[in-house]
Amino acid sequence: MVRRKRVEEPFGWAKATGLMRRRRRRGRPKAQWQFRLAAAVYNIFSRLLSPALKRFQEQLGAPFAFQVVLEADYVAADCFAKPGGPLIVPARTLLSQLL
Repeated sequence: MVRRKRVEEPFGWAKATGLMRRRRRRGRPKAQWQFRLAAAVYNIFSRLLSPALKRFQEQLGAPFAFQVVLEADYVAADCFAKPGGPLIVPARTLLSQLL
């Protein structure tokens, strides 16, 4: 089961988020380029969030978990809109909602 998840998750992400549901480019070289770009973006995003944070959230049973980034700009979004997995949140955004 773990091996299957490790293989299926990147392809599911590429279809849902990485614009790979339908090929946007014609020709094999361009399609390969599009796939490599989607795979590179997935690798970047999958490594950004600390995997220990999700485990820590599950152990505590906390509805929210945030990984705060100091260098990011303010984003007008509600961090507490829906409980779920850990989120990467700019510090200014989180602090503005705590006050």
